[in-house]
Amino acid sequence: MPAPSLTDKNSNVVIIDGSGTLRPVVGGILRDLGYRNVFALKSLSEYLSYPNKYQVAWILTHPYIADPVTVFHLLKICLQDPKLRYLRITVFFDDSEQYLIPFAFSLGTMSFHVGTLSHNSIRNDLKEVISMARSDRSDIAIAARFFRKYLMSREWYMDRLMMEQMLLEGVDQSSEQLLNTAEAYFLTGQEQEGVSYLYETLMFDNSQEELIERMANRYMGKSLKECRNPIKKDTCVVIDSDEAVRKPIAEILSKLDFRSVMEFEDGLSALEFSRKYKNIDLFVTEWKLKEIPGPAFIQIVRHELEADIPIVVCSSLLKDKDEILLKEVGVNKVISKPIQARNFIASILSALKESQYPSELSSKEREFRLKLKSAQTQKAESILNSLLVDSKVPRGKKVLLQGEFALHEGSFQEAKRLGQLAAQIMGYGTFVLNLLGKACLKLGDHENALNYLEKANSLSPQNLERLCAIATEQSAVGRDDDARKTMGQVLEDAPNAAFAKEAQLSIAVRQGEHQEASNLLGNMDSSDSLISFWNSQAISHVKQQNFLQGIEIYQRALRNLPPGYSDNRSFVRYNVALAYTRSNQLKKAATYLEAEAAMTHSPVHKKVCSLLSKVLKSLKTGEPIQLQGSEVNIEEIPRPSKNFYEVVNSPIPPGGRFLWGLYSPDQAFPKEIMSAFESDEQSQAS
Repeated sequence: MPAPSLTDKNSNVVIIDGSGTLRPVVGGILRDLGYRNVFALKSLSEYLSYPNKYQVAWILTHPYIADPVTVFHLLKICLQDPKLRYLRITVFFDDSEQYLIPFAFSLGTMSFHVGTLSHNSIRNDLKEVISMARSDRSDIAIAARFFRKYLMSREWYMDRLMMEQMLLEGVDQSSEQLLNTAEAYFLTGQEQEGVSYLYETLMFDNSQEELIERMANRYMGKSLKECRNPIKKDTCVVIDSDEAVRKPIAEILSKLDFRSVMEFEDGLSALEFSRKYKNIDLFVTEWKLKEIPGPAFIQIVRHELEADIPIVVCSSLLKDKDEILLKEVGVNKVISKPIQARNFIASILSALKESQYPSELSSKEREFRLKLKSAQTQKAESILNSLLVDSKVPRGKKVLLQGEFALHEGSFQEAKRLGQLAAQIMGYGTFVLNLLGKACLKLGDHENALNYLEKANSLSPQNLERLCAIATEQSAVGRDDDARKTMGQVLEDAPNAAFAKEAQLSIAVRQGEHQEASNLLGNMDSSDSLISFWNSQAISHVKQQNFLQGIEIYQRALRNLPPGYSDNRSFVRYNVALAYTRSNQLKKAATYLEAEAAMTHSPVHKKVCSLLSKVLKSLKTGEPIQLQGSEVNIEEIPRPSKNFYEVVNSPIPPGGRFLWGLYSPDQAFPKEIMSAFESDEQSQAS
């Protein structure tokens, strides 16, 4: 049965009016606006027992925060009962209740009214809701319009910016939302970012030029034409051995206002430049390159530079077998040669726009993976949420992406379960095999990890990072000759790639070749790579309660770290002590902590002293240690607390009901709201 419509004047509208003050004003306005079925009930609990509650399109109510059933109970029930998911709720707040408004919107309120029950102001608010609904504006857009008014009235500009970013990244890539985001940046004093979004709006929809110029003049006192676009087009790198092709491409890109267009005839020179310069906004490359293969070049860029830099492949040499690898390494666009200027420009602009505001399924899927790879977890989660609520996305695809996110978040068993479910739905494609292989690898299931990864490799044999994982797993199961052979394939194409060195290091450590490990560590480019390496090996063991294996890996690290790695040594010592603490080997933990505490300039000195005091107290009193959220392994970043949302326990993903999950207040939920969720008795009334 379809959800009751707000635009259908025969829909049921209910006014909750315990005091008799709301119905005369609001009921009269709604009837004047053409609604024929307007009813009044005395309390929200009466609505929950109302026989036709599922046929109600709109509820208008006070919060009734002191009643047994408040509007927050109702909002929770709407998030839990699929039949009430599309119930619209307008809340009338007194001036003293305004502090409740952010929490109401974060839980799925559609609109609000504050202050006295003035006929004209209420009529204007309700007409605005109805007008937006008639013009097919989404429920999210209606809620955002009203909440935006509240944020502006309170001058909560940072909160507004947070909301606008979530809307833009997750559910609304319209030109109107681009303008709202630009305004939020201007309001928070970030003029350059505001200018950038105005330029993005102009490129996205040039019919908005009048509004764009009006905003530029309002916040900067000048035309946008007087401002340089500060972000979008800094440097572009073009790689092609054929000068007759490379030069025309560079000329076209220069006309697109890139500040600098760098040309290279081979991949190695381009890579050396990119490693030094780094501030690159676009790569345009041939698939077949000199000095280093094109696929290897792209994978090194994705691994060592910003993982989500747009990459366009311009080539006539692609084969059908390359299609899978193109998707795996996140190529944004493929342009066939010979190029035609008009189509080339359109493709480049599309690649730039889709990398920032993905709208197509393939673009969203690619950007989701690239955001995960570059550790932009919040942005990845926003894209994932927009896909989960999209009815056009196949179920198998949703399950697969949820599994990839679970893997990123360290939920390896859940990632494996979702990978197996995805395989049942859509078969064992490359991405499914990748997910299962990586999950098994993290779980220490080397045989199955190797099985899945080798199957994926048979479908796409040029994925060098996967070959590194295969070599590592081959070594883990004692297939050392196979591991050397597999690593040989990687080193032939990318001998100096960081992922190749990390794989060599992993194999050397596993095989006890300490001198080789030490030599490799001495040649690694950055301490960040080391921390990442040790954590990926040891923390996964500690999370699985395999303390002995995790501690052994950390101790090997300490033995093999060469001189000059004092900060890394401090990180590793702290992680060893934390593992000993978690495994209740407190005397050993104290030994490591005391040694590190003596290093007053240690980057983890505060953490070490805090943990040491707890360990010594436990050794003296016998009381168990309660580790805090801050006491985690280095580089293992805890997710923000979501205790309230866990209590709500909604199956509806963020954005699936108004602003639910798209905005979360910085402050803690007031006790009068949290008390509404201490018991589930009222929720069961539905």
